[in-house]
Amino acid sequence: YNAVKEKYRNAQAKKEQLKVSIVELEAFLTDFANVDLSESYYEHLLIKKNLIKQQMEVADLYDEVNKCFSAQNSITDKLLALQRYLIRNKQKDEQKTSLFLDKIEQQLMLADEILAEANVTGVDVAEKEDVEAAISRLKQLARKYNLSADNLYDELCITKKKLIESKQELLDFENLGETLSEKSRNFKKYADKIAAERLAIITRIESLVMSNLADLQMKKTAFKIEIKDLPENKWNKQG
Repeated sequence: YNAVKEKYRNAQAKKEQLKVSIVELEAFLTDFANVDLSESYYEHLLIKKNLIKQQMEVADLYDEVNKCFSAQNSITDKLLALQRYLIRNKQKDEQKTSLFLDKIEQQLMLADEILAEANVTGVDVAEKEDVEAAISRLKQLARKYNLSADNLYDELCITKKKLIESKQELLDFENLGETLSEKSRNFKKYADKIAAERLAIITRIESLVMSNLADLQMKKTAFKIEIKDLPENKWNKQG
């Protein structure tokens, strides 16, 4: 009983600290409840952000190409003007002119292909915003808990483990309290049994002593054994 009591006393000093720790751990996990955080998630977001940036740069270049081919007095306009001129006006070397017209036509077709590609190449704005928002959210959480954003996943795993261990420790404490109560009841029951036996013996001793005192002509002398309950901190195996 005393061993369990001492263990309970030591655990009780830690109980409040344990409760505070559980509240803090649960608050940490609550902050991450709406974050789809998996291993290397932050790194994948950074890679995705970089890819989107590259796509934007390519899109800008395509836009510049588009302007070069479609703007007024662009090279395409010049080629078309040259083509029309050569078609309308016969040249001395018709064979050479025909080959030259074929090359112009090829260049114009190539320009059309480039323009078509430029028109379909772009960046998914919604995806870009989602990636930036996710990165921003992780950075905010990292600052709040004085962590590095790329270490959040590891810290989340550690926190989950700590929370499980802390709750189990608190449960063990509650179980220890129940064990102490049970042992206290058993000890009290045992102590009451010993007390009853002692009281019976004391009554017989008092009678025997008083009888002996009477034989010694000491009838006016009184003999009484006083019984006092020990405080709980002085309980021992004898009661």
